[in-house]
Amino acid sequence: MSMHSEFVYDLCKSQTVTFREYILKLIDSIDGKAESTLLSKLLECRRKSKVKRKLSDRILLKLRAYILPQDVYVVSSYDIPVQVLTVSNSAIVLRDTYNIGVFLRLGGVNFSRTFIAYTEVSLNDLHGRLKVKSKVILPPILSSECVEDPRVDPDSPNDLYHVRAYYTPRYKVESAVITFHTNITYENGEVLPSTLEPILFEDNSRCFIIRSFRDSFPLSPNVMIVRPWFEEARIGGIFLGQRSGHIVSFKSLEPVPELAPIPGMELKTGANTSLKLSSNEYLLIFHSVEYPHGMYYTFAALLSDSGELLGLTPEPIISLYPELYSGRRPSTIFVCGAVKVKDKIIVCAGKDDEILVFLEGEVNEILNSMKYIKG
Repeated sequence: MSMHSEFVYDLCKSQTVTFREYILKLIDSIDGKAESTLLSKLLECRRKSKVKRKLSDRILLKLRAYILPQDVYVVSSYDIPVQVLTVSNSAIVLRDTYNIGVFLRLGGVNFSRTFIAYTEVSLNDLHGRLKVKSKVILPPILSSECVEDPRVDPDSPNDLYHVRAYYTPRYKVESAVITFHTNITYENGEVLPSTLEPILFEDNSRCFIIRSFRDSFPLSPNVMIVRPWFEEARIGGIFLGQRSGHIVSFKSLEPVPELAPIPGMELKTGANTSLKLSSNEYLLIFHSVEYPHGMYYTFAALLSDSGELLGLTPEPIISLYPELYSGRRPSTIFVCGAVKVKDKIIVCAGKDDEILVFLEGEVNEILNSMKYIKG
């Protein structure tokens, strides 16, 4: 049990009334002053970048397979089929030599009503159009709630992170976007979640959350990636902080200049997924949102296990593939998962907020395209 057990919710005893109280307690723990501190750091760091990124249509990862909404059969825990109209930002985990687990972010009649389901796919079948059977593992519990963007801890497949967004215009805040950790177990091709606990920020033994921090998950056992969003400034960037489990030292949170949004070219940046390459090196896939159209471009960076930036790709590693599919948000690819299979990397990404694609490339090709800062 966490040392801050008041922030842990038992999903095995999920009830709407107790969950409502739990979420309101979390929203009450938002520290508004923390935002101004982080925003100042982000704006200041943008002048210190040693590598200038640029937009391009370069392709290092190519299409391997895809899933359409009509090809997802998903049931609730009561085995009732759930209607699916979108299948987008999803995570993957290598289950064994031959299979991957897929944490599907699915949307129904209203796109804002999203939830997470789980399925497993054989690597041998990961080609062309896929049809899958899945089961809901993390549904929304409250009416204002969206459950989004799963990520798997690169060092622990039993640690799943995901986002829950709340829209409460008549409460103390207009909205809150919180990243949660969920402990899961794998059993006979299914996933069983047990607890829910937010990423917390600690300062002088006081724990709190910030108003909006999606695209947040572990880089390594001791480092957490955090992406605060500053609504008033309309900007967000990638921070790294020292962590103990799911608790991040607030004073240690620092933005990475090379991963910050470029003035006049980008609206925001955010992390996508972390992939362990060796005992002390991690490949971070991250995105920038272009100005003024809001298209998502995907880059890669190499970091040490302590969070030191070693290098990054000056150009994107994934094309926007406008000719591939036209969906709800054209020219958008959003990665949430990656696995390394021998000398290749397979990434799982939402395309245009509507379908799921699996892209494949050579790990060495990505590493060779980097501009190295250290090492």
